[in-house]
Amino acid sequence: MSLDIKKVYVDTRWRTSDSKSSTDFSIELPRSFTIPDNVVAYIDDIVLPISFPTVDEKHNILHFQMNDYYGKIIMDVKNYNGQTFSDTLKKKLNAYAVSKGYVTNATDEAFDITYDFNDNSILITPKIVITVNFISDQDMIDGVVLSNMSNPNSIARILQLYKSKIFTKTAPFYTLLDLHTTRNLYLTSSALGAYNSISNFGNDTIIKKIPIRAGFNELLYHDSGSGFDYLDVTPRTLRYIDFKLVNAYFEDIDLRGNHWSFSIIFAQK
Repeated sequence: MSLDIKKVYVDTRWRTSDSKSSTDFSIELPRSFTIPDNVVAYIDDIVLPISFPTVDEKHNILHFQMNDYYGKIIMDVKNYNGQTFSDTLKKKLNAYAVSKGYVTNATDEAFDITYDFNDNSILITPKIVITVNFISDQDMIDGVVLSNMSNPNSIARILQLYKSKIFTKTAPFYTLLDLHTTRNLYLTSSALGAYNSISNFGNDTIIKKIPIRAGFNELLYHDSGSGFDYLDVTPRTLRYIDFKLVNAYFEDIDLRGNHWSFSIIFAQK
């Protein structure tokens, strides 16, 4: 049997009506076609807008305890650099301290936060006598500090807060910021995947790894790059094809209403 379709162009503008989003979608081809033996496929010509912000709706909360009381602040959903993240965090922590009466004058500051551009770090120093515990995601999930929370929606990854951290005026909180928590995107598909690739983060339907080589509000261009980066598409018939674009935590990427495109190239092995 000959290969009658050599290339499929995919644009998420034309996804099926039952698709959830431009990163969790299906396409319907104009007609069914059968892929014969000894055919491989390449994901090529990716054009993707980097429109997902540093802090999104799924990761925008800082959970903590101040003395014996639990609290949280919600960061604004937007793109940050080190300085703007530090300034926003300082403003919100101080506003919370005022609202709870830790300082009585709205012009007073309970916390000082400084950002060091040279090593991309922040130092959070209480200016009052107080004990603060920044709570890690795992401690919330396990119920070590609070009751079990399956999804803390926190900014712990940005603060590299892998363990809960207690700090005081004499022992301040220091951390390197990770403002690039999404370094790679992974395109998955149960229709095209042959379950012959695995990952150490529990995903076996990845058909393409896409490194983030563009900044926020820029377009990322990516091609197949290597003749070894192919999919083994054993004989099958295609009409509907499902896709998901996720990060290393298998979370859908929110492109904030933007569309993207790529090509599927079929070739004889």
